[in-house]
Amino acid sequence: MNILVVSPAYAPYAGVGANRMMSFSQYMVEKGHSVIVLRNLPELWPAESLKSIPPEGVIVIDVNAIGTFMNCVEAYYWKIKEAYEQYLPDCAIYSCNPYYTIVAAARIKRETGAKFVIDFRDLWIKDEALTRSIPRKIKKFLSRIPYRSKEKNCVEMADFIVTVSPRDCQQLQRQYRKHKNKMCVIYNGYDENRINKELSDEEKIKVDKVFKQIDGFYSIGVFGKFGYYDYEYVRQMLSAVKVLNEKGVKIKIVHIGELDAITKKAMDKMNFPNELYCGTGFLDYRTGIEILRGVTMNCLIVHYKRGLGTKLFDYMFVNKPVIYFAQKDSSIADILEVCNHSYLCAGAKDTVNAIVGILKEKQKDLGCMDRDKYSRTIQNERYEKLLENVII
Repeated sequence: MNILVVSPAYAPYAGVGANRMMSFSQYMVEKGHSVIVLRNLPELWPAESLKSIPPEGVIVIDVNAIGTFMNCVEAYYWKIKEAYEQYLPDCAIYSCNPYYTIVAAARIKRETGAKFVIDFRDLWIKDEALTRSIPRKIKKFLSRIPYRSKEKNCVEMADFIVTVSPRDCQQLQRQYRKHKNKMCVIYNGYDENRINKELSDEEKIKVDKVFKQIDGFYSIGVFGKFGYYDYEYVRQMLSAVKVLNEKGVKIKIVHIGELDAITKKAMDKMNFPNELYCGTGFLDYRTGIEILRGVTMNCLIVHYKRGLGTKLFDYMFVNKPVIYFAQKDSSIADILEVCNHSYLCAGAKDTVNAIVGILKEKQKDLGCMDRDKYSRTIQNERYEKLLENVII
């Protein structure tokens, strides 16, 4: 197959949005397929986030997507047209968000009949508000209204639509009942191919530096966003760590990612000791995983119900106990509640009890019997078969 992948978030950008198509494009090249990737010009991302390297064998084309939504539509439209003229792909995948790429895709479909798949990492019009703030929820809802007709057109024109969680798929199927049979779920999963690569000497130094900082302490790993999704939850988490240290339980937070404003606000307001927080900033995925392998347990904080994120699967791979803050009726809870050593927490008391229980019982693993099914290799195989069916 000759596949065009349109993913504004892509290496060298090391943010979580790049991981899905990075993994899939590498898998497809290794299987002998041709892959062309259209990505946002690297200079459009923060300089400190440019930590990854595109897979060998992938043809990468930069798009200078700046300005308004429609400016970005135009920028991608012309680059996609050029890619079709030069490389003649059999099919294209559009990884969203952002969503301006699929508006360009629908336009090209009308003009040429070019087949395409929408990959919704996050839904568009019916995307969840990732906050408990009512004003912010209303603001997000209102901001999406002008794009309803555009999404409807994109869904109608797409040959297939992929979501990353069952609840997202169900939401989209309710929204577009007429097209529900061309929608499915392909999970994110953990990327064992990238994980198993040897670290460079430079990356090994970064890992060793972190381990030196937590030497003599128990540790709680956080991969990617920390308290970004919920101020109250992160405040409770920090309070638990602070209380435990005051009681003589030496434990630190190891945050692999950038410190967000919400977490910083919580730390400042409660005078959280700086020495109990070890922040690495952006790291390559493989480096981050190696650090997670060495912590005592991991932590996940969300407030959404339908989404799964990506760190969940990385936590499943490193196979350490997990403490998590989420709604009981959520996709996250659906998966973690069947694991033996996962702990749903609502406040600092729950968190303290969970951490003490993990340490007292010397729990070393997450205890999920079916975690292998969340391998990205398995999910990529499903994607490959889907494309084969679309191209026929």
